[in-house]
Amino acid sequence: MSVDDARRAAAALADACAAILRPLDRRASVRGPGGAVASVIVIGGGPAGTAMLTAATKRGLLPDFAASGLMVIERSGAIGGGRLGRYAITSDSTAQTFLTAVRDNTHPELARLVDHPAGRAVAAHIDALGVPLTEVGPLLRATGDRLTDIVRANGGVVLTGHEALGVRRVGEGVWSVQLRRLSDGHVFDQLARNIVVATGGHQPLDRLATQRVAGGNWLTSQAAG
Repeated sequence: MSVDDARRAAAALADACAAILRPLDRRASVRGPGGAVASVIVIGGGPAGTAMLTAATKRGLLPDFAASGLMVIERSGAIGGGRLGRYAITSDSTAQTFLTAVRDNTHPELARLVDHPAGRAVAAHIDALGVPLTEVGPLLRATGDRLTDIVRANGGVVLTGHEALGVRRVGEGVWSVQLRRLSDGHVFDQLARNIVVATGGHQPLDRLATQRVAGGNWLTSQAAG
């Protein structure tokens, strides 16, 4: 990805966030599972799902986004990292790309992550072509913790330990998301005006262990590189 590509992608994401915020209606604020109508439900709180939240913080928009009725659904116990920190590959994104998300952020708690141990671990690769994703995971999780605090402090909801079972349209501009609480299996429906599906990927290590690329073992070549 070139610098121009990154700028275009960032501009497109910022425009999408702005489009969601334009019809801001604080009366739609989420009150809890199954209550009211969420303005946006983000299904998946990993790196993809939290990227739009981080982009909103760079422009100081996340508090209003949360107040408009934002709900984030995440299967694990916290948002931010997803499975990325367990991937046995080196990212093709540079250290600067990951650090830009928090450096000079309008929220001090995010900006300070540059000097956090997780931020310094990523910065150690600043002159390299990429960053091992095992090094990126802690920074993403620390970012997710702070995003959670910002969203909740401004009336939004972050539902960890929940999974989405399905989505169906129930009216003009209204969607129903069926959710399950993993702790007890309780299933309920939540209405929303917009849905963002960011369920992420999966890297099966058992398959990668036997994967051959260019005549050699893929994992071995990654470790050597």
